[in-house]
Amino acid sequence: MRRVLNGKVYDTEKATPLAEDKFGRPGNFNWWYEVLYRTVKGSYFLYGEGGAMTKYRCQIDSNSYSGDSRITPLTPDEAFTWCQEHEVEAEVIEREFSYLVEVEEA
Repeated sequence: MRRVLNGKVYDTEKATPLAEDKFGRPGNFNWWYEVLYRTVKGSYFLYGEGGAMTKYRCQIDSNSYSGDSRITPLTPDEAFTWCQEHEVEAEVIEREFSYLVEVEEA
């Protein structure tokens, strides 16, 4: 998917996928799938898609919804938070966000 948002191009074919998470199966109203990407220039974005009962839904008419997909630009802090909320592997967090937060052994 390729989108221009706020004057910047976000392209899932050219960006590097860092982590993904999913729930359910396509066809279910509650299923969703998300991938965190980093662009060549170091910007982060989230590609997501989901069913009619998720944040990715789109309204078809006044009483009907369908599944859809979208790209959402993220700040480094938002990308870091997404990684923690989705239990991304420690190696990815340490590699990508060591400049934001000092990661230490528990």
